[in-house]
Amino acid sequence: MQKEANLDQQQYVGPYRLEKTLGKGQTGLVKLGTNCVSGKRVAIKIINREKLSEIRNLKLWFDRKSTDREREREREIEREKERETERKRERERKRDRERKRERKREREKERERERERERKKEIWETGTRRQTEEHRTIEQERNTNFSDRELKQIKMAIENIR
Repeated sequence: MQKEANLDQQQYVGPYRLEKTLGKGQTGLVKLGTNCVSGKRVAIKIINREKLSEIRNLKLWFDRKSTDREREREREIEREKERETERKRERERKRDRERKRERKREREKERERERERERKKEIWETGTRRQTEEHRTIEQERNTNFSDRELKQIKMAIENIR
């Protein structure tokens, strides 16, 4: 009979049989519990009904704080995304400026090559004109029947002019 009475006195919470009290705090008791199926021992906190409303209010307070922290994290993530976007834009502007400078250098090189071609063309045309003038002079000399000595003197005079 005592065993039956003892079984009736035992308390259960779900699959756990409550045993001795491990501790007592402001919000309730902590009891040793044993899983009836597996035999695993656990600590079970039993909250006092009177303290339950305080705990609910505290939970709401923590939930609000947690929500505030989440919002702050989201704002920080947004700010970081904006900073990264700005860094990307700055890198793009830098690349654009570098491309612009490169195009300008290429245009300058092309202008320099063009000036060099013009200079060479002018030199060539000047040389061609001189040769033509020399050729005319020699033809005139031949036509005027100068002596060899006189022709040499004329040629030297032309070379001195150059």
